[in-house]
Amino acid sequence: MPRKIKVLFYLFVGLIACESQAEVIRYTTWNLQWLATPQHGKLISPNRGGSDLRLLRKYFIKTSADIMAFQEVNDVSIISKVVGSDYKVILSQRSKAENQIHQFSDINQYTGFAVKKSFKVRDHKDIQLDKRLKSRLRFASYIELTTPSKQSVHLLSVHLKAGCRKNYQEKRNCRILKEQLININSWIREREKYQHDYIVLGDFNSQIADEAKWAWYLISKKTQAVLTSQNTTAQCYVRSKTKRASVFKYKSIIDHIIVSSSHTFTTAKQLPFKTKDVRQYELSDHCPVIIEASYTSMNSNHE
Repeated sequence: MPRKIKVLFYLFVGLIACESQAEVIRYTTWNLQWLATPQHGKLISPNRGGSDLRLLRKYFIKTSADIMAFQEVNDVSIISKVVGSDYKVILSQRSKAENQIHQFSDINQYTGFAVKKSFKVRDHKDIQLDKRLKSRLRFASYIELTTPSKQSVHLLSVHLKAGCRKNYQEKRNCRILKEQLININSWIREREKYQHDYIVLGDFNSQIADEAKWAWYLISKKTQAVLTSQNTTAQCYVRSKTKRASVFKYKSIIDHIIVSSSHTFTTAKQLPFKTKDVRQYELSDHCPVIIEASYTSMNSNHE
């Protein structure tokens, strides 16, 4: 092959490789269990000090998250100590002054996101999963992420009703959870109607990959949604509520990540705490759950 043609050939191959390279984004969901800045005269449980927050931060760094969906966070100040200054924190709009009717007077459990500042993000209106007029919980934070390759991904951070983890029973907690699951399904169907990529992350308070198949049916009905945590092994050790020195491991996970079928993704995995850390520090009764999603870049000149 003449030298000039050979050079042109390798330039062409290099251009194709550059234009079709995949970018990987790492998503995490983590319920941080009543994470709040201490308030004068008000007791917070768990009562965390500086060493607890530093260890939470170390575990967050271990996730290598580009985007974290969080739950049970009271204020921007405290979550910023966990994620650090390289992330933009977006707290549920339920926290705003105009939504005081939807707030508790002391500590609140807000959903939200921590997003690396290198990403472009748009904050959409929260999705109210509990439609009761004065509901003070179950507002799902909703953002739209633009990847470096200019792809748009719609993200929802959820924290659903507790008390109905397994089989459906005709009781109040299950009826409320059922309504919330149906509302998530409506949001997913809306995204698919407009061919949006989407990810739903959070604390579902339900074993939707195991003994609560009814819940997954309601979420995914008439959609192409994929449960990335379908085969995720539960590895999270937490402290016993009755015996402080004892730890136990949950048998199934209730923190899940759901993606649109257009995503190329890894199976969700838990990042467990060391048992000695669980005994010694105030961490959380949930461990982070992580996936990686790949997006094909057709333009190497990323901003």
